[in-house]
Amino acid sequence: MIEIAYYLLKVVCCSGLLFLYYHLVLRNKIFHQWNRFYLLATVILSLIIPLVEFTYSHYQEEPNPAFQLLQVVQSADSYMEEEFIANRQSITAEQWIGFGYMLISLFIFMGTIISLAKVFLIISRHKVQLINKIKFISTYEKGTPFSFFRYIFWNENIDIHSNTGQQIFKHELVHVKEGHSFDKLFLQFILTIFWSNPFFWFIRRELQIIHEFIADKNAVREHDTSTLAAMILQAAYPHQFSSIANQFFQSSIKRRIAMLTKIQNPRIQYLSRVLVLPLIACIILAFTFKTKEVHKPLDPKKAMTVVIDAGHGKMPNGQMNGARQGNIYEDDIVFELAKKIKELNTNPKLNIVFTRTSENIVDLHKRVDIAKENKADLFISLHINAGPVNSKNTSSEPGSLNGFEISVSNKNTSFQKQSEILGSIMQQELNQVYPTAPSLVKHQFGGIWILDKNICPSILIECGYITNQRDREYITNEENQKAIADKILSAIEKYSSSPGEIDGIQQDSLWKRQ
Repeated sequence: MIEIAYYLLKVVCCSGLLFLYYHLVLRNKIFHQWNRFYLLATVILSLIIPLVEFTYSHYQEEPNPAFQLLQVVQSADSYMEEEFIANRQSITAEQWIGFGYMLISLFIFMGTIISLAKVFLIISRHKVQLINKIKFISTYEKGTPFSFFRYIFWNENIDIHSNTGQQIFKHELVHVKEGHSFDKLFLQFILTIFWSNPFFWFIRRELQIIHEFIADKNAVREHDTSTLAAMILQAAYPHQFSSIANQFFQSSIKRRIAMLTKIQNPRIQYLSRVLVLPLIACIILAFTFKTKEVHKPLDPKKAMTVVIDAGHGKMPNGQMNGARQGNIYEDDIVFELAKKIKELNTNPKLNIVFTRTSENIVDLHKRVDIAKENKADLFISLHINAGPVNSKNTSSEPGSLNGFEISVSNKNTSFQKQSEILGSIMQQELNQVYPTAPSLVKHQFGGIWILDKNICPSILIECGYITNQRDREYITNEENQKAIADKILSAIEKYSSSPGEIDGIQQDSLWKRQ
């Protein structure tokens, strides 16, 4: 939802800049066809430019192999019920906003369908005459005369054989030949989805007036403003010549008449059209070219705070929340592992903070709040995975789930790159003591709150499968837990210097364990 909102905001910015140029430089100029295609191009470019991204990165030719960034894969695994945001609330605020947005889009879409249905209803009720590939319908319906694709709907109160009638017919004929109905339908369906963009509504209004400018220019003799005024009035109000009260409509009449009396200046025309090119170039550069984010070096004078999150815990009903196999509980193992990380830490500049200091469970939101309160530099969540319950499930069986695994957010957070760097280093360290998946994992469904909503680089470590005999025997051994804790501390130490190297910046290690 955040990604969609960010995209919509960029669409508004792009269309706003392009429409501002139109309003200041091109509006009320007599090159109507150019303005028509410019406004259509504004809509298309505003939708496409935010989707395109060119990243400029500077890497060393041969980066340190110890800091190779791992590939990230998608996983459909949904075991960690406690961690998934989708399970926290039935309907989130973001979902309500999305539902409201789609509801308004549905209303606009239904309005478009109703308008189209009314046009087709008029067609079905009247006889259609074919005149040089133009489908002509004579009617007393309100709002006529008007055209729709190759149809011209004529008001029988207007004498088509009169001077004014002929000019009105020519006017509508221009709309048909120029395909103005395609423009209107295109804008209408764009507004169905992007109704929140005010500039698209302004563009639709301007485009409608430009259509009239084009039709006026082709249907009325040069400088015949009196005929044009009569034509507009009779076309819009065949029975109400003296009751014009709508200010916007009066303003459009003035603009249409002014267009026929304007004198062209070729030099100004050319200059105003060419100047839009550097504007478009600047917008493309601003919205599509990104520089690779460089991790800010940690301040060597400041203590580095790492939050160690022992997953799950005992619920108020006395039951453990995590995975289990017999009388072996994930909750207990990861809590012991977290304590060993703190016990083995000998670096006075490395501050270890726990999300839970007892066996009791801590709310997910509170875990992120602890990171905020302590201004954490890193967040590492410890878990143990689980596969299908099978007493014979050993690593020697074909297809058996086993080994360590490291997950990162699937939301492309502000710390996404740093999280992937931390995960990559952690994988290489842990793989030295126990087989660890060679790729980082992004869970495909839902989201993981402690990874998606954190204020610092965050990873989640699955320390094997509790349902796998070999993994279970390894992770429950105290000496092995110490080895894992030691490698986690080693990865934290290496991370302090690795971001600079990966982004092409040599940087001395800020952290050395004594």
